[in-house]
Amino acid sequence: MAVIFHFLANRKITFKAVETRIRQQIVRYLLLTLLNYVIQVLIIRICYEMYGINFYVSAFLGILSTMVTGYVLMNLWVFKKSVI
Repeated sequence: MAVIFHFLANRKITFKAVETRIRQQIVRYLLLTLLNYVIQVLIIRICYEMYGINFYVSAFLGILSTMVTGYVLMNLWVFKKSVI
């Protein structure tokens, strides 16, 4: 439910991209969600397991990274404004 709410809220409120094709947005959004998951896991593994950084600090660094990549890719790719 959270993923559905997040998608719809970003589509309508944050990026105002309701005129764009929703199917394309859904596919791209799900791919971005998967990418952000992989980034989060990798950052935790690198920081916590390889460098011994506190787990919560490692998770926080992962969250910061996925916040940036998530917003940028949603703006430039998932909810990109139509040029037409």
